[in-house]
Amino acid sequence: QDDGFAKRHIGTIQHNYARSAYFDEYFSNFRDALQASARTGRLSEVNVQMLHHLSEALGLETPVILASAISTANSRTGRLAELCASVQATTYVSPQG
Repeated sequence: QDDGFAKRHIGTIQHNYARSAYFDEYFSNFRDALQASARTGRLSEVNVQMLHHLSEALGLETPVILASAISTANSRTGRLAELCASVQATTYVSPQG
C-alpha cells in the first residue's frame, strides 16, 4: 500500500509537536502504530490502531469492541439498540447532528 499517507501525517505531527513536553516519550510508538496500520490501506484500521495506542499510552483499560464483531439482525435503529444490549450498556450518548 501507499505509505505516503503515514509519512505525510508523521512528518506533520513531528514538525508541529517535536518541542512539546513528552513528545520523545510517546512519538516513536505512535509513529510505529500509524505506519503499521496505514499499510492496510484501510482508514478504519488506522482509527482502531490509534484508539488502542492512545488507550494504552493513557493507561485506559476500557475494552473496545467493534460493532462489526457483534452479529445483529435489525435495521439501523434496531441495530444500535441491539449493539447496546449486547454489551449491557445502560447509557448511550449521541453526538449532536
